[in-house]
Amino acid sequence: MKITLVIIGFLLLVFLIQLGVAPAGVARQWQEKLEAKDSLYMQKYDPAYELSEVSSLARKKAFLEAQLQLAEEDSIHLIVNLRDSSIHLAIHGVIIHTSKLPSIENDALLKSIPNRLYLGLFSDPVPIISIHSTILKEPIVERQAPKDPVEAALNAYEPDTLIQNPAYIRLRLAHGIDLILEQHPNPTFAEQWTRYRFRQENRPTVTSRLQRMVSLKGQEYTPDIRLKLPANDIRALYRALPAQPKVVLYF
Repeated sequence: MKITLVIIGFLLLVFLIQLGVAPAGVARQWQEKLEAKDSLYMQKYDPAYELSEVSSLARKKAFLEAQLQLAEEDSIHLIVNLRDSSIHLAIHGVIIHTSKLPSIENDALLKSIPNRLYLGLFSDPVPIISIHSTILKEPIVERQAPKDPVEAALNAYEPDTLIQNPAYIRLRLAHGIDLILEQHPNPTFAEQWTRYRFRQENRPTVTSRLQRMVSLKGQEYTPDIRLKLPANDIRALYRALPAQPKVVLYF
C-alpha cells in the first residue's frame, strides 16, 4: 500500500513539474524560432527596450509597424488591441468595423514575456493557420418562391436558425497561440452547454497527458487570449475574414 502511494505521489510530482515548466518551454521555442529567422536577433536587440520608460513605446511602435504591413494587403484582416479593449476589421489600413471587448483574459505567459520576445513575435502581422467555429461561415437560407407580390412582401425575411447558433471561434495563430472569441452573455442552457463543449474540444485528454508524462516529453501548453463580445459581432467578424487571414496583436 505504501509503495503504491509513493508511486502515485511520485507520478503526481512529475506531472506537476511538467505543467510548471511547460510555459518556459514555449518561451524557449519562441526564442529559438526568432534566432532561426535571424541568427543575430538577440545580439542586435537593444536592452534599453526592457526599461519601463521605453517598453510601452517600443510596443506601440511594433503595433504601428504591423498595421503598416497589414495596410499593404488586399484582404480584410483582424486588429486586436487589448490595451483599449477593442477588436477591428481592417482593409488597406482603413478600419471598417469595430467591436468593444467587455471581457479579456490574457494568458499569464503572454503578459509576462519580455520585450525581446514580444517585439520579435508581434512586430509583423501574425498568420492565422487554422480556425474552429461553432457557426457557419456562409449560411444558406432556403425559401420557396412567392406566388405573388403580396406573399413576397409578407415573407420578405425568414429568420435563419443556423445564424443563431451560439458563437464561439478559436483562431490558432502561427506562434502557437490561440485567439478565442466567445459570445457574451450566455443566458440559455444551450449556449452554456455549447461553450463547455467548445472549451473541452481543445484540451488534452487524460490519456495524452499520461503518455507525455511517462515518456518525459513534457506537457503540451498553448497560451491563449480569450475575448468575450456579443454573438452578432463574432459572426460579423468571422464571416468577413478571408481564406488566409492575419491578425495584428497589441497588449
